Amino acid sequence: FLKADLDTYVIMENLKAYLASEEIQSKKDQPLILGRRVSRREEKWYQGFDHNKTLVDEFLKTSHNKFHYTMGGAGYVMNQKYMETFYESMDEQFCLSSEQEMTFPEDVGINFCMGNLGILPYNTRDELGRERFHLRSPEALFNVDGTDKSAWLYKVHRDVGGIQGGN
Repeated sequence: FLKADLDTYVIMENLKAYLASEEIQSKKDQPLILGRRVSRREEKWYQGFDHNKTLVDEFLKTSHNKFHYTMGGAGYVMNQKYMETFYESMDEQFCLSSEQEMTFPEDVGINFCMGNLGILPYNTRDELGRERFHLRSPEALFNVDGTDKSAWLYKVHRDVGGIQGGN
């Protein structure tokens, strides 16, 4: 199942080839979410949970204060097993079942729910460490300073392999 925004560009041939690869096919019985994997620490990704501090604190404790998720803007793919597990868990408190939590961004919400079950986003980088899912235009990606430690893009990638560059 592919989730993409209106401004997400997908090269379907590349996506189909990746999904058909031995790497992914060998994991088809496991719940998988594939996309641009990022991590948040001190950034206030959990602001929508301010009313449920206990739930957030428990999650942060078990995740070593890191929250890994797939960014919606780059699009993400969920396999059948992932969707089934998510569906079966939707009524759990940690799966944003309250009306107040329904306004949470869907990418953060789905990954928060599944993270509570120990199901984390899969590393979709290729054998050279390059991303397969991009959250910016090609022009913007070529002008990224991967060494600026104060930049948002650096912060969300530091716990998931950093920003890879090349010639």
